[in-house]
Amino acid sequence: MPILFKTASTVNILILAIFFAFIAPAIAADRPCNSEDRNGALTFSLTCPVGDGPYSTAIVLQDEATPSKIAAQLAQALAEKDIAVIICKNRSNSQQTVSDALQAVAALEGNKKFDARHIFVLAQGRSAFSIPLIADANQNICGFALLAGAAGAEKDSNYNPAQAIQKIKRPLLILHGAADTTISPDDFQSWWAALDGRSNATFKVYSGLDHNFCKKGEQNISTEVAGDLSKWLKAQD
Repeated sequence: MPILFKTASTVNILILAIFFAFIAPAIAADRPCNSEDRNGALTFSLTCPVGDGPYSTAIVLQDEATPSKIAAQLAQALAEKDIAVIICKNRSNSQQTVSDALQAVAALEGNKKFDARHIFVLAQGRSAFSIPLIADANQNICGFALLAGAAGAEKDSNYNPAQAIQKIKRPLLILHGAADTTISPDDFQSWWAALDGRSNATFKVYSGLDHNFCKKGEQNISTEVAGDLSKWLKAQD
């Protein structure tokens, strides 16, 4: 089974780096290590395949509409395909989201357990707003995936993510559930229009799946979505 580690909201890049370098390789698969602040708030969780690596890593920016259970299912599914997953909890603004992602990337780089050439950022829902900002700040991230990503401009802002994403020349994956009532299909169309004709931009809509890529009345992420995502991650060189 993959290793799950959780750390508290007080975490910073130094603590992340120390954990990845010295603690993660030594944790037994049947003894997850957990650390929480006094309010029980978690900033990120790491699900890592058992072994020495180096592993491709997906940094998942969780949005407020995605239950932790669903994010954990995605992490488990990818880890079983030898992909490490860091889930960054939802933050109140895009600046914090960008900071979290960049700290996670910096902590992974230079660690032999993780392949620095294959670090990806996956954004759920409204976290997609931050993807162009993250891409601009770090040119070494291998690719980006938008999972039911919101494309509209932020309130009281001149910044439009659907326009800004055109500057990203690295691989992009855009997935959407046809039954999503949280993020409009218009957002998916906006991404499509912005990236139309790009050979390294992949799009897919899933019939009958909601915002969390679950079937109606269920709380289990689609195995098809998890499979497509793992295949795309592994296909990037």
